[in-house]
Formats: sequence, C-alpha cells, structure tokens
Amino acid sequence: MSASLELGLGGLHWAPSLPALGVLILLLLVVALTVRRAWRRLGTAGAARRWGVALLNLVALAAIAALLAPPAVEREASAAVTLLTEGADEPSGGGTVFATADARIGASPRVQRLQTPGQLALRRPDLHALDVHGHGLAPDLWTELPTDLDVRFTPPPISGPVQPQWPRQLALGEALVVSGELRLPAAEQVAELRLVDPAGREVATTSARSGQAFSLTGVPRAPGALVYRLQVARGDTVLSDDPVAVHVDASRGARLLVLQSAPSFETRQLSGWAADRGHPLLILTGISRDRDLAQGVNLPADAVLELSPSVLAATDLAIVDGRRWAGMAEVRRALLLEAVQAGMGLLLLADTELAAWLETPANRDLVGLALAAIAPPDPQWPLWDGATPDRPLPIAPWRIEAGSARQLTVSENGRLLEAWRPLGEGRLGVSLLRERHGWATSGETTTFTRYWTRTLRALGREDATPRWLPPDPRALPAPGDRLTLCADPAPGLSLRARPLAAPEQAWQASLVAHTTGAPLSCGHYWPAQAGWHRAELLDANGRVLDQRTRFVFDGNEWRSARREVRQAATQARATTADHDTRRVRTPVSPWWAWGLLLLSGSLLWAERRLADLQ
Repeated sequence: MSASLELGLGGLHWAPSLPALGVLILLLLVVALTVRRAWRRLGTAGAARRWGVALLNLVALAAIAALLAPPAVEREASAAVTLLTEGADEPSGGGTVFATADARIGASPRVQRLQTPGQLALRRPDLHALDVHGHGLAPDLWTELPTDLDVRFTPPPISGPVQPQWPRQLALGEALVVSGELRLPAAEQVAELRLVDPAGREVATTSARSGQAFSLTGVPRAPGALVYRLQVARGDTVLSDDPVAVHVDASRGARLLVLQSAPSFETRQLSGWAADRGHPLLILTGISRDRDLAQGVNLPADAVLELSPSVLAATDLAIVDGRRWAGMAEVRRALLLEAVQAGMGLLLLADTELAAWLETPANRDLVGLALAAIAPPDPQWPLWDGATPDRPLPIAPWRIEAGSARQLTVSENGRLLEAWRPLGEGRLGVSLLRERHGWATSGETTTFTRYWTRTLRALGREDATPRWLPPDPRALPAPGDRLTLCADPAPGLSLRARPLAAPEQAWQASLVAHTTGAPLSCGHYWPAQAGWHRAELLDANGRVLDQRTRFVFDGNEWRSARREVRQAATQARATTADHDTRRVRTPVSPWWAWGLLLLSGSLLWAERRLADLQ
C-alpha cells in the first residue's frame, strides 16, 4: 500500500502505510493516557522517576512504530553483477554472476539461477550496474527490473531471418507472401532463402546479403492448415529451417458485378484474376441506355445475365464506372441503391461524368459523397494495411469531400484516394485510382490481388455475426505466451480454445472490452503446447459464430527472430539507461526494535513491581 506520510532525517527514512499510521495514532492516545495515569500515581516520587516512566513508554511506542513500518537507510547503489541470458557462455574471472532460466550453461557454484529477472532486484537491492551477456531479455522481462540501472550490452551476431511476417489466414487462391530481413555473421555474406511447401517442393527462392530485406511468394493450392518452411542456406549448409504456418479457407468465391460504359483493360485484368480464384463475375457493358452486352466468368450455364433484383441479391460487390452511373436510367440506379441498402457493396470509379452528376445537390445527398476539382496530381503510391506497391498509379483530378465518410485508401503523403460510407446494411465507396491493371501487367500480381481482396473485405457484403479479427502477421507465439483474440463487440460473447492434437483440453473465457477503449471484445488464451490450436467465438447460448486456427511455435523455432527482438529491447534499455549514481533504500533490521521494545517493557514492568512493593 502506498505511504501516506514520509519522514526523513539525513539518510534515514520512515514511511508508514495508512493502516499502520492509524494504529500508531491510536497507540499514541493510549500512551498519552497511560503516561498521564502514571504521572498521577507517581505524584510523590521524584521528577526523575516520573520522566523516566514517560520516556520508557515513548521508547516502546517508537519500537512498535519501527516494527509496523520499518525505517530504511538511503545510500548509493554500488553492486555490479553479470547477467547471463540465452546464448551466453560462463564468463571467466570473478564477480557476482546470475543466469536466466533459459541460459544454457552447465552447473557452476558461482552462477546463481533466476526463475525470472525480477528476482535479481530482490536478491541485490543495491544493484547499480548490469553487464548483460548473450542475446538479452525480451521487452516484457525488462519491465521487471528498475529503470535506472546502468546496463552494458554488446550483442552477439545473429544468423538467420529476423522480423518475419506473413498472413496467417488466407482464402483459397490468395498468395502467401513471406517477408523479413536476413542477418548473417559477416556483413558481406550472401545466403539463399527458400520457401518450401508442405509437400517438400521449393515454390520460391531468392538470395540476399546480411541486412537485406527479402520477400518470397507462393500460392497454396489446397485448403486447410498448412505448414510451409523458410530455409536459409549457404552452399550445402542449412543455417535455419523455420515453419511458416498458414490456414487456407475453402470459402466460396465472392460474387462480383461490373457495370461499365465501354470495355476496359481494368475489367479484363479483373476478369482474369476472378477466373483464377473462383470468383463468379458478371460484366455488363453498356450498348445503349437500357441494353447491355453480358459476359460471365465462373457462372453456371443457367445464370441470369442481366441487372435484376435476383442478381443483385446474390452480388457481394458491384463496381460501376462514373460514366455508366451518370448515364444510367433512374430505375436501374434505384435498383442498385436498394441492393446496397440490403447489404451489397458498391464502388464508384470517379471520372468527369460522375463529378458532373454529383454537382446536383439531390444527387450528392443520394450518394453522400462529393468530388471537388483540383489540378491534375502526380501519380500516387496507394497505401493500406499490409501493402507496399512498387509503382504508383495515376489519380483522377478531384478531391473526395468525404464529410462523415471513412477512409479506405490513402497515398504515402496522406491524400485521400478512396472513401466509403455506410448505406443501410451495405457500404458505398468512391475511388480516385486509375489503371489498377498496371499492377497486374507490370508483374505486381501480388499487389493486384491484395488490393481487390482488401476491397472485397472492406466493401463487400458482410455476415451479420461477429468475426474474429485476423491475427498479427508478425506474432510468433510460444507455449505459455498469452494469446489475445478480439472480435467486434457484442454482449455475451466468449472464447473457447483447444489444441487440435488434444481437443479435450478446452479453455473457455468471457470476452471483455479492449483495454485501450477500442470498439472490440477480447479474450485471452495460454496455450500449453506447440502446434495448431482452434479458437471458437461463442454467443450467449454457446453457439459457434466463428472459428479460426492459430499456430503456436516451439520455443526453438524462429530462434534468430526471437533473438533479434531480445537484442533490440536490451540495446534500447542500454541506450536509455541513467548512468548517474543510483540511490537505494535498504530496510533497517527489525532486531533493534524488538530489543528496545523488550528492554522498555521490562523496565516498565520492574518499575511497577517496585511501586507495588513500596
């Protein structure tokens, strides 16, 4: 409990807690009454005896105060110790040496083992300097140690991939992109990186120097829980071999509708992309105001190839160019907006005709978005989560006046390129991007895929039930680590998790509000073993709303990446450490207080016995 009062005299400090302070105040009143009665009782005795009894009572009170709230002596911390962490060898020479639980060194009488680094501050309260050997401590472990330690650390070399990331959840047909940075002992060394599929086939290879970024891409051909391997080799020597776990969902393809005023390269590339990934696509190219040329991709033979309520009810996302939208018959436009109200997504592609159509206040109110003409901007690099395109795209010469709408895509300099707003159960968006097909024709097929996949998820028709949010693509959870799973907030949600290898070992917990105040509900799970685990989202009646699989890595996997995280955290602590003299407070031994209490109590008892004998 925090102290309510602190008194200091030189290097001596006394800080009683609130309960201790209350007890002492009560004892002070009792001592005052006792001294007053003793003073009356000793009215005929000498002054020395009366004052002696009063002094002994005060000494007893001081001893009790020291026992309830032990005083502490402040002095300079001067202890310097060596801390051995994972990857360290036992140092030669003298000095005090501690070792963390994961430091793989032999038994030695001069090395003291720690279950957790926080024990170090308890064993050596006067600790001032900490010389860290090995790869250091993880960020969360540094929070257990004082912030004013003088930390010294020279990181050893790392060999293998660091900062790896890849999507942990994919739909069938989406590309698996594994990226990171390669570290080797020598700066000029070069190694080969290989992405190996679950069947043992190399699906991608590249070479990189130490300190260079890498990226490998493969497309899973089958659904399920898959484990690829990322191998780093120099010649015939494999330096590292780490698992790349991904779960591929065999979900149905998203249903797309394109309404265009004329054939375009954009639609041609989108058609090829949809054909490869199993997305049903209906293309309606305007011939006249009320007639279309229909083309179908991945559609059944008896599919309806016209704009109708049944087609729109089965469409997840409709893409309409501005010219087609502005020249569309009113009844058709109303049909599209009604479908959006019912849950369909709609993306309008900005052009001159759409900007002119939005100049009418009634039309602007109908869509809820406006376009303001600006000077033709330079090509922009669109940015969204998980994407870094290698080439920019031309931008339509307008500015989106979004009002209360939400941003979908921005440029590297913060310009709003795409925005959307809710309309009933669906979403309506507008885009300034042009020539997206350039990504596909220039070889950036991964960026093209990521863009349309993200657009489908952001604007397409949504399920009514909450869903687990995708896991962090950089996380490398190990057994014993806390896994946090979050979903859209809803009352009564709970988490049920279990390892696939032992489904009887289920863990269930209620979801609570996110600690940062974000509109999320989150639950926690502590896996006890490596491998695949299933997390289920349950409603208040125990019905499964959504389920996801998460892979838990063995502590020996991705060793280079874990070591890089430790080194970065330790170097950050060494850089920000306060090198001034550290002052610590050491509690005074309570034996002297017990001695004073016993002595004063004995003398008071003897004085009272003497008074009775007289």
